[in-house]
Amino acid sequence: MARTSLDDGAPLSALDGVSGPLTLRCTSSEGAWARIVELARAARLPVGVWAERPPSPAEIALAADAGVRELGLALHGARSEVHDWHASAGSFESALRALGVARTHGIRTAVLSRITRSNARVLVELPSLLKASGVALWVLAWPRAEGDAFTAVVPRLGLGVPPALAALERARRVGLEARVAGVPACVLGPFASSALPASPRAFGARCAGCASRPACSGVDAAYLARFGEAELRAMDELASTRPEPSLAPLARLGLS
Repeated sequence: MARTSLDDGAPLSALDGVSGPLTLRCTSSEGAWARIVELARAARLPVGVWAERPPSPAEIALAADAGVRELGLALHGARSEVHDWHASAGSFESALRALGVARTHGIRTAVLSRITRSNARVLVELPSLLKASGVALWVLAWPRAEGDAFTAVVPRLGLGVPPALAALERARRVGLEARVAGVPACVLGPFASSALPASPRAFGARCAGCASRPACSGVDAAYLARFGEAELRAMDELASTRPEPSLAPLARLGLS
């Protein structure tokens, strides 16, 4: 059944005819969480919420009472100095608190971590923390290459992907469901089955004839223009995929 996704600014009338899974995206704007609760209560359905800022314990309690059963958050490191550099001061502690409170209310959680120049080498620290926090799905996401200064954030594939794959392997060992999004299939190697479908970006000349291209996210055109395509290669066979986790549509809202 198709999942309906709405932002917190959607009117209640947007719920007309919605009878299947519902995912809501909560922005950081004033009053956004109150609107999420209103939409969830009016939907009278199990609801998933992607929150761009960690909700407070009181907000989570209200959401749980309104029918929210899934919560997605960003967490970019297992230490405050790592995550807060990517977000804002104090958001690491807020995110951990939100995960704990959600767990007490029976809300399943998904966490998205962006792979950046600053955190790539310490992503391997996250799986144990997320597993202990009861997280059901972890998604490692390649950041968009946008703007003139994107190289300050976006690593080379050859530098950022290997530590991300080590983090995926660590997640497997601790029993944490983990996937990767936005990374070309050809550089994932044996982890290609961990890729989540994502909106396609751009492709290089080397991608022509690649068997995995129909399901590959490619890379951003700005990345190709800056670094070239030497890290890419055409694959002879379509990369195998695993069934998509139920929380994947929720985590995917954090990719936008």
